[in-house]
Amino acid sequence: MLRPRHLPLSELQASQAAFTAFWIPAAFFISLGAVWLMLIPVGTELLWINNHRSVFADHFFQFATLLGEGWAFLAVSLLLLFFRWKAALTLPLLGFLVTVVAQLSKHWFAHDRPYPYLSKLGIWEQLQPIEGVELLQGANSFPSGHTMAAFALYTFAALNMPRRWWLGLSFALLAVLTAFSRMYLLHHFLKDVVVGGLTGIALALLWHYLLLWLWKEERSLAAG
Repeated sequence: MLRPRHLPLSELQASQAAFTAFWIPAAFFISLGAVWLMLIPVGTELLWINNHRSVFADHFFQFATLLGEGWAFLAVSLLLLFFRWKAALTLPLLGFLVTVVAQLSKHWFAHDRPYPYLSKLGIWEQLQPIEGVELLQGANSFPSGHTMAAFALYTFAALNMPRRWWLGLSFALLAVLTAFSRMYLLHHFLKDVVVGGLTGIALALLWHYLLLWLWKEERSLAAG
């Protein structure tokens, strides 16, 4: 990680530790998913997950999927106020950027959701949807917007709350749980969450280093 000039060495080392703790499990999840995509047909992952359902998991993943929604951005913004208030104020703009990229991508690729896709193949009947969970339809599955938002949000949080390594690890867990919940609820395929996660990380890194550059320019103008 490049060292921003305004960060002391001790804070930089803490930031690196937190981001490493985030990056290793996040990269492992995405890499493992990418390997599986090359080995199994589309939809096989949903059949496997659905065959291992439980009552507890049904309720748990209905909550976990909310970790990639707007309230999570608000909660992290409030936490960031205690660390880097400028980053906290810009987090809603990152959320807006993610929303735009996700919606444009969905419109461009126009991939079917699992319900219509697997119904056309005649294998949807092998699945047992969770009672009370809406079956999403339409050609807006790829990539997963919830996953993109979660990985963008928690990557940015790991970069800007560098006090403890366990924070980075916790943020990675939240991102992965969000991604897995989208498959568990039968809303997305594995390919949707893998690409959504990669895109979310890329957007967060882009946003983070853009802000560092803008703040450096602001300080330079003030000093001049």
